[in-house]
Amino acid sequence: MTEHSTPVQSIDHGASETPTNYVQTGQSGVLVGSSPGRITTHTDSADTRPWWQTAWATRVALILILLLASYFRFLGITTWDSGSGQHPDERFFQDVTSSVRLPASFNDYFDASTTLANPRNVGKGFFVYGTFPVHLTRYVAATLTPPEALPERLPNPRASIAGEPPEIPNYERALPRLPFLIDWLNPEGRNLTSYGDVVNVGRVLVALFDLASIVMVFLIAVRLYDRRVALLAALLSALAVMSIQQSHFYVDPNFSTFFALFALYWAVRVAQGAGWYTYVLMGIGIGGAMGNRITLAAMGAVGIVAAVQAALVWRSQMLEQQKQHGTEPDEQVGRFSLILPHSVSAVNNFFYRSFPLLCLAGFVTLLTFRVVQPYAFIGSQDASPGVPGHEAETLKSSLRGLGFFDIRPEPRFLGNMEEVSGLVSGERDFYPSQQWVGQPSYIYPWVNMVLWGMGPALGLAVWIGWAVGGVLLLLRLRDVLNSRASALTLAPLVLWFWITFYFGWQGNQFAMNMRYMLPIYGALIILGSWLLIAVWDWGTRRLHATANPDTLRRRSDRLAFMRWSLLVVALATLAWAYAFTRIYTRPHPRVMAAQWVDTHIPPGSQITFESWDDPLPLNILGGDPWGTTYRGITTYPYGEDEPQKYYGNGTDFGLLDHLEQADYISLTSNRVYGSTKNLPMRYPATQRYYYHLFNGDLGYELVAEVTSYPTLLGIEIPTQSADESFTVYDHPRVLIFKKTPAFSRERAEELLVEGVNWNEVYKSGSSLPTAPNSAASSGQ
Repeated sequence: MTEHSTPVQSIDHGASETPTNYVQTGQSGVLVGSSPGRITTHTDSADTRPWWQTAWATRVALILILLLASYFRFLGITTWDSGSGQHPDERFFQDVTSSVRLPASFNDYFDASTTLANPRNVGKGFFVYGTFPVHLTRYVAATLTPPEALPERLPNPRASIAGEPPEIPNYERALPRLPFLIDWLNPEGRNLTSYGDVVNVGRVLVALFDLASIVMVFLIAVRLYDRRVALLAALLSALAVMSIQQSHFYVDPNFSTFFALFALYWAVRVAQGAGWYTYVLMGIGIGGAMGNRITLAAMGAVGIVAAVQAALVWRSQMLEQQKQHGTEPDEQVGRFSLILPHSVSAVNNFFYRSFPLLCLAGFVTLLTFRVVQPYAFIGSQDASPGVPGHEAETLKSSLRGLGFFDIRPEPRFLGNMEEVSGLVSGERDFYPSQQWVGQPSYIYPWVNMVLWGMGPALGLAVWIGWAVGGVLLLLRLRDVLNSRASALTLAPLVLWFWITFYFGWQGNQFAMNMRYMLPIYGALIILGSWLLIAVWDWGTRRLHATANPDTLRRRSDRLAFMRWSLLVVALATLAWAYAFTRIYTRPHPRVMAAQWVDTHIPPGSQITFESWDDPLPLNILGGDPWGTTYRGITTYPYGEDEPQKYYGNGTDFGLLDHLEQADYISLTSNRVYGSTKNLPMRYPATQRYYYHLFNGDLGYELVAEVTSYPTLLGIEIPTQSADESFTVYDHPRVLIFKKTPAFSRERAEELLVEGVNWNEVYKSGSSLPTAPNSAASSGQ
């Protein structure tokens, strides 16, 4: 058997699956799918099979890939920010995880109004994430902490109920523990649930979930294609920079991405006509994904597509059985007719077989969501008070006291969802969203994914794979509907549909954060890997199709690049992953800048920093530098451009006052000056400020520029043109300016505000009721 061939396969079917004989040739490089059930590969003789084609070689290769992935993901995972907390979302997760407590009982877990496991009951009223990462991290941290390091008693969340004590025992002290794990992973016996330590537990779990996602990519690809495609997809997933970066942050994307891939794997199994259990597991995956990120409820559409494909598979199998028994099937009836339940009609197969199982999957999805996102529902116990702030409306219901079965929507959860919807859609003015004003739909997220999230080589390969795969799948769908091909070969349509549907939806949203596209990275990489292997096989066959030396030489020249495109993509992606992860081998730019400040700026100096960004210096050098060594001055560049922003209002100073007072100006990222440039009609004077500051006209000179760009062979790769979220957390560009004798308030006033017509400044609705009040519309 040659390397590029795919062997004949025998299928060991489950009891509920219809037997079929199916040969996957794979010779033409066309999208093909594997048969349902367990697949056993047969060769003429195991003794003659090359070692690299054996099962153990595949396992070893996958282990090596996971080790490589672990290197990139765990590199500097607990030290990259020197414990200074440079990711605002991560700081929020730290705060929430260190504040909540694990539930005391099953009923306590689901009681949204009183349980200390609910972030909204411990002072985090605005919480729009899933609680699964928080609870899992808290559980692991608590079980790795010696009981004596945890407090003995906790405030009783039900203390307002008559007869309840003000404090209760800390039930986290009674959790089962493995002492040897504590000795190994926490030899100092620290309280890992504390704010400063829990973040490292969370980061490790995030990285582990991403490794599990790589395994899921492998399983999906080997199910659809062969081990070569699967190993290549796993390798490229291991090297995907966006996944590597997110594995260094204790935030939610990697958790939801894993569940999305888990659901995608079982959706593929459903599409191949497997049994009822695949619908159950698909439902668990979709429920887990939407429990971590509510927008992933969109995966329900994938389940529907997979169920339709399953109906086509059963139809193909029935037609094949009729042919084997010498019965000529009625093709028109076989395609569309609504007749008897056991006919070969695809429509009948869907309604009588797929649809009931699809309903089962939907039920399991909702059940899983109920468990993973418990505080989307009230879940009250008998003596539970009403939901805080909504007592009157939540105390009166026939469902009150039913615990798990009290599935009334939780009002605070609904309020959070409504608020965050307005923020990410641009309907509400939100400073962090201003970076996306005026950015072109689809193009902006696509460019950021290709250039930065994957790297140009991998990014282009996967999207070409998506395009080519789409064309071939449409052609194959035509053949399937005309009974000229097995519906099993349509299984990759699940991936293609998910990519197309999700990107078509999210790519047109106002908020275009790079991490929002992570749920389709795995599917894209699988299609890209299929294409690279198919091109390799096609080039190999073409090269060996003739024995004529001259023809062979000419073909070799033409096909060499296409054959070796696989190696080019793999090496280029490896190079980008290596270059990017160099940032984790160096101190964070703000840490280096803080050290520079400590060394070069005299004590007593006044340093400005911008609101909505992290200040300098940092509290990492011992002691608190603020109020002792240095005095900080907060500026408000996101404030509306109006006279009081620059002149003050009699109570607060304006920017001109701050510039006059300050000795140094610190800009710790491009967060503000990179986003306000998108709003020239809203920030005319602010844009003048940055322009003249950078040009040196303002009387401040640049004395320090601290960067930590991705580096390959000593060559820096600037990333300032990427989406803000890609740079500001782990490798921002820090600028420090020093006041010079050339500064004068009069000159600054002339440069910043002279000639500005304040009446024409395009303001937000909070300042001007007649103006549009959304971030999206304010960019017009």
